[in-house]
Amino acid sequence: MAIHKKNEDELENVKTAQELLNVSLDVVSEKKQAVKTMNMMLADTAKTYGVNKKILSSARDMAFTKGKGWKNNNPFDLDADAEIKDKTSQLFIKVRDTIKALDEIGKTEWLTPYISALEGYGIYLSIDAKEVDATASTEVGEAITSMNAYQQIKFDDDKLIKENHAPKADELNFTKASDYGYVLGLYDKVKSKKNIDDEVQEKFLRLEMLENAMGLVQNEQENVN
Repeated sequence: MAIHKKNEDELENVKTAQELLNVSLDVVSEKKQAVKTMNMMLADTAKTYGVNKKILSSARDMAFTKGKGWKNNNPFDLDADAEIKDKTSQLFIKVRDTIKALDEIGKTEWLTPYISALEGYGIYLSIDAKEVDATASTEVGEAITSMNAYQQIKFDDDKLIKENHAPKADELNFTKASDYGYVLGLYDKVKSKKNIDDEVQEKFLRLEMLENAMGLVQNEQENVN
């Protein structure tokens, strides 16, 4: 861990972009070595004990994050500002919230196929569903079905823009396909009579800074060669 302290001290003395890149490169090198060592240990452990590497990797991640971000020692109460949050907590919170949402509208039976599938893995889940007004539950279900038709329209339109319009923008040398959604969003704001000046100026500044940074790195390549 000494390299972290070393970089903190060096950072105070950094005066140029080139110096910053070199200091940051030390951190990148340490990270690469850590990842390399970790992957070697993962492969060796998987081979030695006959454990699937993907499963072992998931277990490693669960162990690393376990307990992190808990408030009052409660795995279902995570600190929103925590740098690292328990991944297993997030998974179970999502399951809990899904069950609570469907229980609220009297539709926990929608979970039956999933719960039944879990039983095939020796996992059993039971729900003490609360009593709700049957008529209201039916009408809420019908409303959700109607909303889903509009949800499908949203999905189809998003897909059309991403898979057809965005590549066309690239073909026209207008924008890269990956940028078209952002540009279209700005155009939509303009057409809705919203001011985009600050946002555009911020983007121009970011692009200018990125261009300068890329130029510096490219010059370094020429020096290395």
